[in-house]
Amino acid sequence: PHLRSLDLYNNNLTGQIPSSLAELPWVKLQLQDNDLGGPVPASLFRTGCCAFNLAFNSNLTGCIHRSAFREEVGSIGFLRTQIRECKSVGQRADHLEHSEL
Repeated sequence: PHLRSLDLYNNNLTGQIPSSLAELPWVKLQLQDNDLGGPVPASLFRTGCCAFNLAFNSNLTGCIHRSAFREEVGSIGFLRTQIRECKSVGQRADHLEHSEL
């Protein structure tokens, strides 16, 4: 019995996304429509999370690692933020055409 979905959208949450969220076995993580800011933890993209949504958190900064665009990660939502894609230093991601950045 694990928590499979965490829906915290539209709750006026502030602050940074805790990197500890990446330690949990998510299937769905909904954080859209809040006032979250700061960098998106890189560890979030290395989880077994199938879908997460960070849309409409206008104070997020930094970059999104290319691994976020894997097919198995699913949608990251429409990001109206200061986030940019990280420059690749390894293999090229083949699924960037599916992003809405």
